[in-house]
Amino acid sequence: MADSAEHVTLWCILVPCLGKEDNLREALLDLAKTVKEVESECLEYQVIESNRTPDGMPKTSFYLLERWTNESALEKHSKRDWLAIHHNLLSTEQLLVGEESIQPVKIIGGFGARSIVEAANSSN
Repeated sequence: MADSAEHVTLWCILVPCLGKEDNLREALLDLAKTVKEVESECLEYQVIESNRTPDGMPKTSFYLLERWTNESALEKHSKRDWLAIHHNLLSTEQLLVGEESIQPVKIIGGFGARSIVEAANSSN
């Protein structure tokens, strides 16, 4: 499942302020729903949650894995009014510790998802 030459993939890291975990989770899930409904050029938009640090301490962090058909699609997304409102909410509600980290990445292998039926059939 390597990225094609044109696909744009982002890995975003968001760390909620203490006590704001539920608010940030809800905001990110709402955003994912809107992206799915509006952004036909978004190939993948995953909201991922971790409740532990690498050393096992309890701490919530959220990650977004976004895959877009091309740079133009991502640029259109970044100019959406509702995305600006979302970013404003993160700030005014003080949901984040620091800034959101957005890193362009490249998928070089592996697979995205396997259906339950595929997994069951492969184990036979």
